[in-house]
Amino acid sequence: MKIHTPLHPLTLSRAGIALAVFIATATLCSASFVLVENFNSLSTGNINGVNGWTAPDDNYTVIDTAPASPSDQALSNGTDVAYRSTPDIAAGGLGTLYFEVYFNDILAGQSFGLTTSSGTAAADYVSQMSVNVSGDFRIRDGGTTRDVDNVTLAADSWYQFWMTMDNSADTWELYVKGGAISTQTQVTVVGSDSTFDFRTTPPDSISRFLLSRGGSGNGTAVIDNIYLDSSAINLSTPTIPETSHAALLMLIPMLFVGVLIRRKRCQLR
Repeated sequence: MKIHTPLHPLTLSRAGIALAVFIATATLCSASFVLVENFNSLSTGNINGVNGWTAPDDNYTVIDTAPASPSDQALSNGTDVAYRSTPDIAAGGLGTLYFEVYFNDILAGQSFGLTTSSGTAAADYVSQMSVNVSGDFRIRDGGTTRDVDNVTLAADSWYQFWMTMDNSADTWELYVKGGAISTQTQVTVVGSDSTFDFRTTPPDSISRFLLSRGGSGNGTAVIDNIYLDSSAINLSTPTIPETSHAALLMLIPMLFVGVLIRRKRCQLR
């Protein structure tokens, strides 16, 4: 009779541990940033009524290729507003909005931020940042619009933004990276303030991404890769770990072989 040498139990244990680590890592990733929209699966053209978006003026449009975009498709701004739902940042909770913006002209007159499930206009913003028609980078601090004084945005550059939300203290903070801003930088305004009051105090959860445009700005802002972490202050860049799928593919044969050997040992007893 041919003798079959069984796989050492330690090897199987290691595979099991590796699988557990992989599952735990995947769970942690899925519990942090959640994709709201990257526009890649949508048809080009008017976004009103598509994939949960509302844009009443019918001129926020999905475009094929944004200039220097990290993705295949993105959203080009229009007039008035566009919005869609996000995961809820619960009353008393923390959360982080991440999104990317490209300005082909810094005179955009465009605002970005979060609001409640019923917010449909600029006055409804809970957290709001903007680039006005004069090219000024501004944030909303309670009832006051304040100029950012430690960083400057420029045309023809992609920027990453992290908008962190404290739905207990009714405050928010903003971080930016891109263009000449080579490292993630917390935004401050005149007086060095970096924590801002909500423009409107939500009655409960914060659950809508809102774009609004006002004044006479005619510059184009391109928006892409909108993510939300509805449970934490999260200053990481939302990505899928490159090694995740490779690790799983390596584990599957190991576990499969382990199962076969275990079955063979049972047959030989």
